Amino acid sequence: SATTGVNYYYKIKAYKIVSGDKVYSKFSNIVLGKAKLNKAKISKISKKTSNSIKLTWEKVSGANGYEVYMKTGKGAYKKVGNISSKRTSYVKAKLKKNKKYSFKIKAYRKVGKNKKYSNWRNVKVIKL
Repeated sequence: SATTGVNYYYKIKAYKIVSGDKVYSKFSNIVLGKAKLNKAKISKISKKTSNSIKLTWEKVSGANGYEVYMKTGKGAYKKVGNISSKRTSYVKAKLKKNKKYSFKIKAYRKVGKNKKYSNWRNVKVIKL
């Protein structure tokens, strides 16, 4: 039930029962914990038409949306889609035959005016 983007601080102490009374140790050092979104996992990539593909992924609980990134061959990844949390698929059209495309996705949650992102999970590659 932790909220993404919020810092949580923890400290603990041990105790031992001596003659029926609890005897406590000193507190541990304070440790910072942050809630993160689960990673979005691409579950399927398939050809939709001769020049388009369809990506499908698993819904991430608590996400407000997803960002889809693509690269061609050995190029750099570029964002190609910003998808609402209600959808778990994306179609990329106008792709060229005999080219290799790589896709990855990350989930995000809005915290105030900012977006907090999940880490990358997997990359899917397809050649048309």
